[in-house]
Amino acid sequence: MGGDAPAAAVIERYGRWEWRCPQDLGGDNPCDPAQARLDVSLVAPSGRRFALPGFFDGQAFRARFTPGECGAWEYRAEAATPTRRAEWRGTFEVVPSTRRGFLRLGADGLRHETGEPFVAVGENLCWGRLPDYERWLGRLAAAGCGFARLWMAPWGFALEWTDTPPGDYRPRLQRAENLDRVFDLAEAHGIALQLCLLNHGQFSTRVNPDWDANPWNAARPGGFLQHPAEVFTDPRAQALLLRRLRYIVARWGYAPHLLAWELWNEVDLTDEYSSPAVAAWHGRVARALAALDPCGHLITTSYARPQGDAAVWALPELAFTQVHRYGFRDVPGQIAADLSRQRAFGKPALYGELGLDSGGADGTRDPAGRYIHQGAWAALLGGSLGTALPWWWDNYVDPLDLYARWSGVSAFARQVFAQHPPTAFAPLPLTCTAPGEEPGVLALLHPGGAAAAWIWDAAGAAPAAAPADRAVLGARLHLDALPPGPWRVSFWDTGTGQSWDAGGAAGGPGERLALPPLRGDLAVTLRR
Repeated sequence: MGGDAPAAAVIERYGRWEWRCPQDLGGDNPCDPAQARLDVSLVAPSGRRFALPGFFDGQAFRARFTPGECGAWEYRAEAATPTRRAEWRGTFEVVPSTRRGFLRLGADGLRHETGEPFVAVGENLCWGRLPDYERWLGRLAAAGCGFARLWMAPWGFALEWTDTPPGDYRPRLQRAENLDRVFDLAEAHGIALQLCLLNHGQFSTRVNPDWDANPWNAARPGGFLQHPAEVFTDPRAQALLLRRLRYIVARWGYAPHLLAWELWNEVDLTDEYSSPAVAAWHGRVARALAALDPCGHLITTSYARPQGDAAVWALPELAFTQVHRYGFRDVPGQIAADLSRQRAFGKPALYGELGLDSGGADGTRDPAGRYIHQGAWAALLGGSLGTALPWWWDNYVDPLDLYARWSGVSAFARQVFAQHPPTAFAPLPLTCTAPGEEPGVLALLHPGGAAAAWIWDAAGAAPAAAPADRAVLGARLHLDALPPGPWRVSFWDTGTGQSWDAGGAAGGPGERLALPPLRGDLAVTLRR
């Protein structure tokens, strides 16, 4: 083996660099690095070095990367089999661009590498057909959204299932190519992604059970696990998972619009859940994943129980926590309580799943999508990483065309959090009163002199639609906890995201701000 295989000579900063191995490496299973592998090392203009794993796409081995420095880069690609080894070298130039780079979690929250805050406004889009993704992502982008959550589910983008021997992804490489296309579509629409690598049903006999079909199940040809819970302790399962992670990082780890790897969806629904075993597994796997990923994406996981597992959330390898909840009577109040509990873990939180019913779509109970609207505003002003992400994207949100439910909150987030992400703000304990009513309030305060509040009609907050003509009159926002002003006040229409100047206010004990008639809800911003 050997020769010359040039990649693109000039690419934009934060554009995708891709190198294709010019030789057929052979091997019975090119998805097994012990039989055939590609490794690429890069040297940035600053001298910083990066190590990339390669992946087999069904035709050839490739390597992908997104450079963040302008100037001349060097690369060295090494291909190896048990009997052969070859090397290629080359250079490429990176030129300036307007791209914003990777998403990083700093002391004040999520920001692009170029400094702009990122607010995760969007929904779950966990599986679907390519034409569906073209429509869904386009409609989300048109509503101002910039975030979606995906799964590598057996019926979707998973690399292994009943049609693959353990560790051989070739029968499913068309699915990997489809996921390539979804990543490209999301990037074109300006939508960041969170990719969930394992879902609970693969290792469950109780909840959404798919264990009988799992190729690692010893009851199937080539399987080796006697019980689902052994996935957390079995050495062969660990080795096969690391092989899969290497492939996943090699193929999709280049993406600057990938917010995070999510190790599990609702890991507590796997059989015989053991906190010590699951926590130890998360620590090992997260460290291995971080070592494989040259671009340093964030890592998280998720639970069906809203509180999760404190032993897992305490792991330093996990960047943020998640909340999943279904079955609400009071959407804003419950979200506020959930996020308040998450603060005990000392990490930002993402409200990763939201639904009125885990057993089916929400169209008959809430055809207007009021809970989507409430969940978005409650999670955002509750100080999370963004809005709550609703479930039932394919049989509720899309067929009922509920995308407008994000228009107002996305416009608000773009303007109010243009300088500082919501996690840079602290909870602000404001209250609201009205004759015979007690509206709910969620508020945030930034030390630089900015505050934001969302006030909702608590009596009309149930998912069933409130009377169209209901309005709470004479509401007053109590500003006792707001530092002394003067403050400039703006009111916001939460449906459209339009704002209007409301004059001035003074914060401190006894200070009150008169509100316009409260029809459902209202947002308020105050700036010094």
